[in-house]
Amino acid sequence: MPPRTRSAKSVNPISAVVPKGDLRDSLEAIRDRLAEETNDTLWAKHKRECNCQCGMGDGRLLVALTKRLSEVLAEIAALPDAPAEASDLDKLADELAPRRATRRTAASGL
Repeated sequence: MPPRTRSAKSVNPISAVVPKGDLRDSLEAIRDRLAEETNDTLWAKHKRECNCQCGMGDGRLLVALTKRLSEVLAEIAALPDAPAEASDLDKLADELAPRRATRRTAASGL
């Protein structure tokens, strides 16, 4: 069986969009993929003609996965913002600041 062709909308697959963290873009990628699946004539031909064990999931699998993915995205969006963690450089600067102040005071003769 020839590989499935992808439309122009598939340039940004769900797996590439979701990790970027933009809820709207993620939901739009899911929408586009589901819409693409409804128009996929190769998939329709596969369902009509094949009785195989190729591992090709049916449309119900995609619907279940994207439904759960949407739920997870909503859960993530509902979480409070995580406090910004200080970088290693910020931590080092905080450690060095008192030493620098002591040296400057000593150098100024006060």
